[in-house]
Amino acid sequence: MAGYGDNRDNGGRNRDHGGGGRDCRGFREYGSGHRGYGSGRGEGSDRGFGGDRRTGSERGYDRGPRRGALICFNCDEPGHYANQCPLPKRNGVPASSAHRGGLSPPGRPSFSRRPQQTDPLESKVAEIGKTVAAVCQFVEVEQQKKAAKERRKAEKKEAEERVKAERAAALLRKQKKEEKIRKEAESKEELHKSLDVRMAVRVSELREDVREDVRQEIRDAIGELCLAVSCVKQKAVEPSETAAESSASSSETEELSMRTRTLCISKKRKQGPDVACEGSPPMELPAKRTPRRAARPGGFAGRLTRAKSRTQKTPTPKKTLPSIRKKTPAAIGIVGRLRFEKRVMKDLKNLDVLVLQNICKDKGIPYNGKFEAIFGIVAKRTQVAYGSDDEEEAVILPGTGTDVEGNVKE
Repeated sequence: MAGYGDNRDNGGRNRDHGGGGRDCRGFREYGSGHRGYGSGRGEGSDRGFGGDRRTGSERGYDRGPRRGALICFNCDEPGHYANQCPLPKRNGVPASSAHRGGLSPPGRPSFSRRPQQTDPLESKVAEIGKTVAAVCQFVEVEQQKKAAKERRKAEKKEAEERVKAERAAALLRKQKKEEKIRKEAESKEELHKSLDVRMAVRVSELREDVREDVRQEIRDAIGELCLAVSCVKQKAVEPSETAAESSASSSETEELSMRTRTLCISKKRKQGPDVACEGSPPMELPAKRTPRRAARPGGFAGRLTRAKSRTQKTPTPKKTLPSIRKKTPAAIGIVGRLRFEKRVMKDLKNLDVLVLQNICKDKGIPYNGKFEAIFGIVAKRTQVAYGSDDEEEAVILPGTGTDVEGNVKE
């Protein structure tokens, strides 16, 4: 590109443009006057580059060197720059001069020599090589961008998958926990239901046994009473006169009651002041007393008295069986035993498995499940409180030859 300080004029090869000419010193001739880009102007203008002002139509300022047409440094052709030159670039400096636009050295004529053109195939190959290198570099950059984008996408996807996996694991743990709680609740509910069913069956069986035992006891008591009544009837003797008198008195009372049914009080007595009778003594009535004893017989003359006071007797203590004497003061009998078993079973129903295991260990009972352990503990405590069936002794009822169980005493 041409500049103002490169010591070059716009024409260095004696070219004619129109009606003017250019010599080696840089003077250009136009139609009317001479204008030079060197150190001075033409005769008509009479103005130098020193900056002195002239009068008249002369200009008083220095415009400086004027820029010429575009010239290519590669092919020395006007009209385009070197980067727009269609010819390949030259390797060496043009042989005209080391400083373009300057004066030729003295003693050597100034002439221009067109550079030697290279092979167009080589230039095309070079251009293709540069294009391929640029394309390869572009492809490499794009691949790096694509790899970075894929890496970021993979990292994002991995983070999302990790979050999803953590959520799924948390949800699975929550579901397992809920399932475990639900199973425990179902097992406890089933345990309570089974225990209630077994207890109901056991209570019904015990109730039937109690009913049967009570019926048997009632039968035995009725039989004893009938036997006692029959013995008393055989020993007692009733006179016939007493029966006749009782029948006559009963008939008289019936007759009197029939008569008195028709009687009624038609006129009531009016209460008022007593009428005083002259010359009559006052009436004295005995004091009213309520009889507290029965009528005494006619042959009784005096008052009955004791010869001596009644002596205080010590009450005879009731006999208790040895099996009952050392037991818990609870209700005696089968009903009390059943109530005791029910109460103990109700207390053991709400206990934990570990507590039941400890109780079984203390009592020496093998633990084979909660139901079996509860029934074993109930049986053990009932045996301790009431004793076993073999320890109970037979009690003989008075006046009969049978005991409570109905066995005949020899």
